This record gives sequence, structure tokens and C-alpha cells, in this order.
Amino acid sequence: MRLMALSRTIRTTVVCAIIGVTLLAAALHATVSIPTDLPDVVASATLIVRGRVVDTRAFTEIANGPVVTAVTVSVTETLKGAPDRAVTFRVHGGELGRYRQMVIGAPTFAAGDDAYLFLKRAPDGLLWTVGMGAGVYKISSVSGPLVVNPPLVAGVTATAGAQVARGDSRRKPMGIGDFSGVVKLLMAAGTGGSGVIGGAGGLGPGVVIK
Repeated sequence: MRLMALSRTIRTTVVCAIIGVTLLAAALHATVSIPTDLPDVVASATLIVRGRVVDTRAFTEIANGPVVTAVTVSVTETLKGAPDRAVTFRVHGGELGRYRQMVIGAPTFAAGDDAYLFLKRAPDGLLWTVGMGAGVYKISSVSGPLVVNPPLVAGVTATAGAQVARGDSRRKPMGIGDFSGVVKLLMAAGTGGSGVIGGAGGLGPGVVIK
């Protein structure tokens, strides 16, 4: 009997290990296709809004399953789509009771956060951030005007045709007016089209985005 019980335990352990490796491989494969540059993020988004976080709620859909956090924001500006005054979306990970589950690349939120959010509606109707953290641009004001971290746009916030590198002179915080203008121009350009960024918007010489 002890031998049979030990055999069952070993089989169960092996099956769990195989499932774990399979899920890890799927997760790693998924990260390969996550959009990171702003033109792709804009094109993928169903809704683009600026909002302030008013509520976060972590939960699991199945017992001992992965933690998901539902984030609700009060919409203060709309760049794409037709959202309600309040929008709720989901992100991977979160804090549930004494436990905190962190997912690499997933954004975290707290009440009062102000951010531009690029959201995509899943087939089940739920909203998620595009590209996990790539679809979140938090607004800050350490001393002076409101700014966001610069998005990746070749020729505007990164040197065109070169790998993004630390210390690039164009990788500086961007005012929210400039950021909003870049997003609107990218939407106007459309997928496969082209638009000119710069000039009147104060972003320097005009740059064609393709």
C-alpha cells in the first residue's frame, strides 16, 4: 500500500511539473508579441483615456488561481473610444489578504494615481491594458508641469533607426499636452498611413511616422 501511495505521489508531482513548465512556456511565448512602441499600442487600443484611480480590487477567479486586480478610474480625458465616466479594467497580479502576487511587466496601481491608459477589450468584453505596462503612462509632477515618461516613437523620443539606449537625449519627460498631441497624430495617421509630428506642437522638426 505504501508503495502504491508513493507511486501515485510521484505521478502527481511529475504531472504538476509538466503543467508548470507548459504554462511558463506559454507565458514566455506571449511576452514575445507584446506591443511596446507607441504606434503599435495606439493601434491596438480600444479605448485611450486619461483617468484617476478611485478603486482597486484584487481577486482570484478560481481557488488558488492567479491574482487579478480590477482597477476603476474616473475618466478626465478621452482620446479614443466612447467610455463611461468611470472605466474598470484588469491587470495581472495584485495583493490579496496577506499575499502579494507580482507579474513581470504588469503595472500596479494605487488610489489617486493619474495616468493615460491604453485599453483593449477582450473577446469576453473585459478591458485590459495593452501590452501590460506598455499601455500605462503615469502622470507625475515632481516640481513644475505635469509630465509622463517619454513613449517610444522613432525620431521623436528615440533616435530613428537605432536601438533605444540609456542616455538618449530625446528620452526626457514629456508634457501631457505634447503626449496627448502625439497620440492624436498617431491616430490620425492610422495603420499603414503616415503623419507628421512636430512643428506647432513644440516637439522639434517635423518627423514622419510610418
